[in-house]
Amino acid sequence: MSRVVSTTSCAAARAATLEHHSLTRATTRFGVVQLTREKLLRALITDSDARRIEREIILDAIDQKWREHLYEMDYLKTGIGLRALAQRDPVVEFQREGYDMFVRMLEALKEQCIASVFGTEL
Repeated sequence: MSRVVSTTSCAAARAATLEHHSLTRATTRFGVVQLTREKLLRALITDSDARRIEREIILDAIDQKWREHLYEMDYLKTGIGLRALAQRDPVVEFQREGYDMFVRMLEALKEQCIASVFGTEL
C-alpha cells in the first residue's frame, strides 16, 4: 500500500527537510535537545518570507497614514476659507499647510514602519 502525504504548507515541507544537526546543536547536560523559538523560526522562515511580511507591514502603514492624511486635507479644505477674512490668500495657505501636513505624515510613516517591522514577533 502506498501512503499519500499531503503538504499543508511550505513551512511544513521546509521543516521536514531540515538537517538534523542544525536543530540539535543546543543540548543540555542530559543530552535533551533544546529547540529555541529563534532557531525554529530561522529554520522555517526564509528570506523571501521575511521580505513578504515586511512588505505587507509597510504597505499597511502607508495605507493607514495616507487615509489619515486625506481626512486631514479635507478638514483643512473646509476651514481654509476663513483665511480670506485674515487678508491671506487661501490657495497659498492651503498649499503651505498641506505641504507641512504631508511632511509630518512622511515622518510619522517612517516611525511607524520602523516600529512595526522591528517590533514584529513571528
